[in-house]
Amino acid sequence: AKPTPPPSKKSTVTSSKKEGFSELVSKGFENYQNETPQLLKILDSYLVFCVLTGVLQFLYMIIVGTYPYNAFLAGFICSVGSFVLTGENIF
Repeated sequence: AKPTPPPSKKSTVTSSKKEGFSELVSKGFENYQNETPQLLKILDSYLVFCVLTGVLQFLYMIIVGTYPYNAFLAGFICSVGSFVLTGENIF
């Protein structure tokens, strides 16, 4: 009888890293939900809103064009400034 070779270490390491990462993300999100104060969650959602607003304005500028460039700069800098000043006040 021919002995079967042991399983490859590379495949087991890769699958365990994937499982470990998903478990880490799941546990981190669960801890965030359970242990973060409500006020900090509200501020975090506002920061996400500021980032999404800036990204949407940037994408709009890329798709439509830069004709009123000053208007784009005003809106984008306002989004960045709101993000920075809110983040500064959290810490």
